[in-house]
Amino acid sequence: MKNKVLGLGAILLVFAFGACSTTTLTQVWKDPELKAGALKKIVVVAIANTPTRRQFFEDELAKHLASHGMSVIKSYNVMTLEEMKDKKGAAEVFRGMGMDAVLAARLVDRKTIEKSSTTRHVISIGHFYGGWEGYYETEYAYMLSPSQNDVEEVAKLETNVWDLATKKLAWSALSDTWLDRAAKDVLLSDFLGTLVSRMKADGMFPVKAEK
Repeated sequence: MKNKVLGLGAILLVFAFGACSTTTLTQVWKDPELKAGALKKIVVVAIANTPTRRQFFEDELAKHLASHGMSVIKSYNVMTLEEMKDKKGAAEVFRGMGMDAVLAARLVDRKTIEKSSTTRHVISIGHFYGGWEGYYETEYAYMLSPSQNDVEEVAKLETNVWDLATKKLAWSALSDTWLDRAAKDVLLSDFLGTLVSRMKADGMFPVKAEK
């Protein structure tokens, strides 16, 4: 199997144009008491195992959120992941900076899925088979045709938005990203695009004032 880019960075390596989606949101939850546009200033945190991947992911995420009117701070500019382990201390720092929320993303699972498939002939009513001999030959050949085993890797990410004022979870999502559908030489935010689109639909971004 070909080598894969590990960690959060792999999620952003996807087909540039016309490709099938690499990411699916499997679960989404929003605090029903959270008002639309209530969170305007957010800190992004990528829980990654290397500073490079953390910085890369936070940079990309910040761009997407800022494009929707969010005021964004990247956590790597404020403290190390080691310092972030002090949750209460980190929250106090972010509150002191006037931030409303923290968005934290982490890789929770990575697994290989094997899929078996065969090529199925198109069935058409009427003269397609050419009589009994044609039908028998077609179906018997299909039965004996070898199956193809496709192996793909799936990364499951958890993304949580925490309200710093209430100390409650405001929004949460679990997502599956198919790593084998990625082009290593192309950076495209398919995962982030999917995530941010759902956040927008859920009213997580500042409401623009009407002119």
